[in-house]
Amino acid sequence: MEPPIFDVDAGVLKSMGLSVWGAEPGVTIVDNQEASQTVRFVQRTPYLEFPDTISVLFVPVSAGKSTLAIFSRSQVGHSDLGANQKRVKHWLNLLEQAKP
Repeated sequence: MEPPIFDVDAGVLKSMGLSVWGAEPGVTIVDNQEASQTVRFVQRTPYLEFPDTISVLFVPVSAGKSTLAIFSRSQVGHSDLGANQKRVKHWLNLLEQAKP
């Protein structure tokens, strides 16, 4: 998937992501690197509470514009049955609806 371009700088986009994704059920922020504009989250699945790791890099595009690279992966099992792709799409949708 190609991520959207947002009309905010990378620092604002990161703050928005921390706010909206941190409020998702089962999400914990486990690493927040200011210097590299990266954040790592763990989201536990409903019922069995398997940990999935989501890594996000916030990328400046131009003055006042940014995008991101987001990677979601399961830590347990051999197949996620599409859960990681669904999560990425959901998280991008949440971010697109967020207000700076």
